[in-house]
Amino acid sequence: MKIFKYILMAALTLPVVSCVHEEEDLFNESAAQRVNTAVENYSELLESSESGWVMNFYPSHDGDMGGIVYTVQFQDGVVSMLSQEYPDADAAKSLYQVKGETEILLSFDTYTEIFHQYSEPLGSSYPTGYESDYEFTFKSVSENQDTIMLKGKRYGQPLELIRLKEEPADYISKIATMYEKIAMLPHPIAIVNGTDEVAVDLSGGVFYFSEYVDAPVEWDAENKEFVEHNVPFITTVDGMKLQEPITINGQTFQECVYNDEDRSLTAVGANVVLPVILPEDYTEYADFAGEYTMYVRNGAVSFPITLTPDGDGSNYTITGMSNNFPTVKAKFNAATGYLEIHSQKVGEYNGNNVWLCCWDLAGGGNLTWSETAAVNLVRDVNEETLTFNFKPNNAYDADFNTDSFILWSTTAAGASAGQFTTWRFNGVNSNQMRYLTRIVKQ
Repeated sequence: MKIFKYILMAALTLPVVSCVHEEEDLFNESAAQRVNTAVENYSELLESSESGWVMNFYPSHDGDMGGIVYTVQFQDGVVSMLSQEYPDADAAKSLYQVKGETEILLSFDTYTEIFHQYSEPLGSSYPTGYESDYEFTFKSVSENQDTIMLKGKRYGQPLELIRLKEEPADYISKIATMYEKIAMLPHPIAIVNGTDEVAVDLSGGVFYFSEYVDAPVEWDAENKEFVEHNVPFITTVDGMKLQEPITINGQTFQECVYNDEDRSLTAVGANVVLPVILPEDYTEYADFAGEYTMYVRNGAVSFPITLTPDGDGSNYTITGMSNNFPTVKAKFNAATGYLEIHSQKVGEYNGNNVWLCCWDLAGGGNLTWSETAAVNLVRDVNEETLTFNFKPNNAYDADFNTDSFILWSTTAAGASAGQFTTWRFNGVNSNQMRYLTRIVKQ
């Protein structure tokens, strides 16, 4: 181990162009030989972990995109990558190299969307894209060789590799789940020293907070300077870790642990707690379950439906909307406490696909089978009986307000095949369910 460390240190601290004769006197090897040895040793180290490595990456050099967790497995010049952003996707593969220049580099050479999207150009207006790296210089290796620190060659983002000791897909699943708990639920304040409340935000993998600090001495002594901070963080299996330590009202910390019981985050080694504060109309995942009466056409027509949780904390199945297609899927949004019904394929007929389409009837009659379009079920806090009103979800387009559903067909190639009138919605005996109103618990 010590010989390996000394070889790496020598290769990293001496330029490739150094005088060969002087290096041979000191190290009994030429500069080129030492670089080749370092390249071989780093390559062997990367391949030495059977399950691969956790790769903690900050894609933006100014930190405004937060941190992203990957798993990487290196073998014979090919790296297999999983990302917390695409936890259900198959591993992406890229060619990689460990090579010697003025420093020893790890280069991800083949384009993969999950990683290289941050470094590719974004048109002529943004030729440097998000200003992220795909080549990284080796900086240090821990004594037990379980942690490798690298730095972006051009923009300088830190890249940390930690030896993984479980299946990559299992680890990524844990990280994706924890990220949803942290970033999707509202943690709007930090309680410091038990009493002080400081406004914070954990959006997009970045920890935002602001504070008033003492102004420079040349200012009036009573003045305070308002300072805003944004520090990216990566998700861990236990909670989150900031890229660097922060200090809030005298309390310094870098890591927070998530508490499943009350969904709070507690700083490690500091008196700081980030509680969850839910809006009044927030509904827990399990509380949507049950039998309801669904009202449409501005409340003039009603029929029974049933909401059944899939048991994964994210999805629901709705039955009763049509006898022609038995189920409609809905997704729970943990950040808002809403249930979202998206445009979705509900069946096939004569070789075409049949879609439940979101429809902006009042706004001009536009419809879409884009699965990003949705309508929300939002609890009505003014009703004693559990009631959820349909409210537009503008994720598809800020000007697209889903207020109705319509059945539409598309070809196998995805082209429109027109309004689908063969199947009907219950209650209205039509392929058009106009003006979604509310559902009321029976």
